[in-house]
Amino acid sequence: MNFTLRLDQFTRAGLLLFVFAIPWSSALYRISMLMLLLALTVYVAHDLFNKHSHQKLALWRIPLDPVWSFGVALSTWVVLSYFWTLGTQDNYFFDAWRYSKLWMIPVFGFLIYRAFENHPLPLVKSFALGCILLMLPSFLDYLGVSQSIGLDSYLKGNPAYSRETASGLNLVYFRNHIVHGFHVAILFGILAITYAKKSKFAGLYVFLAFCCVCDIAFLVIGKMALFSLLLSMLIVVVYYFSNWRKGLLLSLVFLLIVFSIGLVSETVQHRIFLIWSEAKEFFQNQNINSSGGNRLHYWYISLAMFLDHPLIGAGAGAFRTGLEVSKDPLSNSFHYHTHNEYLSQLSQFGLVGFGLFSGLLISLYHGCINWKHNTVQACGMFVVIIFLLNALSDSSLHNEWEGWTLVFFSGLIFSQRIGKHNR
Repeated sequence: MNFTLRLDQFTRAGLLLFVFAIPWSSALYRISMLMLLLALTVYVAHDLFNKHSHQKLALWRIPLDPVWSFGVALSTWVVLSYFWTLGTQDNYFFDAWRYSKLWMIPVFGFLIYRAFENHPLPLVKSFALGCILLMLPSFLDYLGVSQSIGLDSYLKGNPAYSRETASGLNLVYFRNHIVHGFHVAILFGILAITYAKKSKFAGLYVFLAFCCVCDIAFLVIGKMALFSLLLSMLIVVVYYFSNWRKGLLLSLVFLLIVFSIGLVSETVQHRIFLIWSEAKEFFQNQNINSSGGNRLHYWYISLAMFLDHPLIGAGAGAFRTGLEVSKDPLSNSFHYHTHNEYLSQLSQFGLVGFGLFSGLLISLYHGCINWKHNTVQACGMFVVIIFLLNALSDSSLHNEWEGWTLVFFSGLIFSQRIGKHNR
């Protein structure tokens, strides 16, 4: 076995582990990231010191593509905001680090192309398996298993919004309901479009899809998680609508599930009406001590910041610094972003940053435009569209786990384009 083949196999293992860990394990994510950076270093060294051009690994021939160029440009713009940011140095570096993940898009694209060439579906399956493990603690909690065997004290990892290591082993990440719903909604879509009626695993796929619905509808409390699941169901209907019989049947099933859950479950009804009641409390009584009140309060602050600095924004770290300087009532909640990625881009990075962010999302959409004929692109489309929805109530790119999911699938989509470019 030659050296490059072994290196490709090592890279393959690192990629499978990374995408498997993204939804649920911060520990494995860091280990796999080290593996991938080591692999990249070896690829670079191989090309630098190899004198024979026909033996080079094509690292320097990565095509210029909007999927990665917009992401890299946005991350660079965030870094450059150091020269005009209103944020403290500490808050600037915290934000800049969160957006630095965009530099990994071309790296992921190259590594995926090297390790999987034109057959990256195992990566999607590994991601789906990670999402299944993400759901497991919720069911263990619901059934009382975690408490009965003392596991509940070790399943607390929630490092996405904190600089401090979470209590417990920091191995399992599932307590944030927006992030949880984001991944489980994507899992539902992946199960639906990869379902094969005649497969011996067809029953398992149906069971897991049912678990996704139960998990989001009854076991988590996030309102956006519910909307993400509904959007995922709608995308599945659109995916199958080329066959009008399947589309009609799926539409009826979709409506039946939605109305049944809404009519039967008081918990779901409460989550839906809570949006209205929290918004009403904010506008009538200026109540900011709720999930919706928090967000509306932050959105007002971000909008004002954007209007004061419309072109280039107030800079990375400016939002958190503004809360601290003004001694905002919510400054003790240690939120570092505005809970809306669109407003985060506009307020801190201005119209320039928002334009680069929009360019990235549009290029990803165009990268998946053939989604009804390509399973990997279809899975990427689920990630992009559900990301767009979640970004309304969370700074999803700033967030570690939603952001890494988008970055990884961006690299996956780019790897498909490398394949077309090299044919």
